[in-house]
Amino acid sequence: LDGWQPTHLCWFASPPRSGGVAGLFSDRLHQQLSSVMVDAFERQVADLSAPPLRGVLWPSSELIDRPGPGNDELVAVLAAGEASCRRLAGSRPELSVHVPRWPRLATDQTASLLPVEYADTASVMLAALRALPN
Repeated sequence: LDGWQPTHLCWFASPPRSGGVAGLFSDRLHQQLSSVMVDAFERQVADLSAPPLRGVLWPSSELIDRPGPGNDELVAVLAAGEASCRRLAGSRPELSVHVPRWPRLATDQTASLLPVEYADTASVMLAALRALPN
């Protein structure tokens, strides 16, 4: 980081989810998602362990509450990420760790030809950012 010390970390990791097969848990896909969404996050937070880091945003998803077919690997990684954030919050009480479960948002990865209801992306993101300390 060449001396740069951020006050906030917002982890918007969304690696491609290709390679999974509905009904079959793919260890390879699980590891691919976990390496970006959890492992890299933990390494980054460790690199920023000294103050002035005050706030962390790690958005999860409502998908964890109602998984659909073909999402087993992602749901497992979301649960692991939330657990990682709980451990972080417990070990660093001075750090505000915000882990909202976002509704479905319109992104390149959620684009569909079928009619799908999306939450307002800007409103959801703004609310999450406002929940972080100044």
